[in-house]
Amino acid sequence: MIKTVLFAKQLLKKRYGLAKLINDKSSCVRAQVAKQGFGLSKLVADPSELVRAEVARQGYGLNQLMFDNSKNVRIAVAKQGYGLSFLINDKEWEVRLAVARKGFELEQLLHDEHPYVRVAVAEQGYGLNVLINDSHELVKFTAFKSA
Repeated sequence: MIKTVLFAKQLLKKRYGLAKLINDKSSCVRAQVAKQGFGLSKLVADPSELVRAEVARQGYGLNQLMFDNSKNVRIAVAKQGYGLSFLINDKEWEVRLAVARKGFELEQLLHDEHPYVRVAVAEQGYGLNVLINDSHELVKFTAFKSA
């Protein structure tokens, strides 16, 4: 399998055989096809979250991918700065972390239940007077360091 992926990468560098590689059984190969920006309209619905996340990194299909079942895909969408007003309320803290790192609605994220999200808010230099008194030591330290 590794030889197949390496061979596919060589073909991808030359943009050769993309139409064939888009249907490869390896999700790694299909993700590399997406990275080339080829076949995104098909790959947006790929069964592999690895492929769909790469499609999101290409900025394609974000309006669909922001509702994806995979948190990794939704993180990739948030990193594009898309759908932040929806993703700020995501059940997964890692998605909200990506939203915080974009500097979006920090007032709301200042009170997030997960300390890593609050750390990201502190790293943005926001709400330091509140976060310096946080119950979590890492949040306090980051707020102090950012002041």
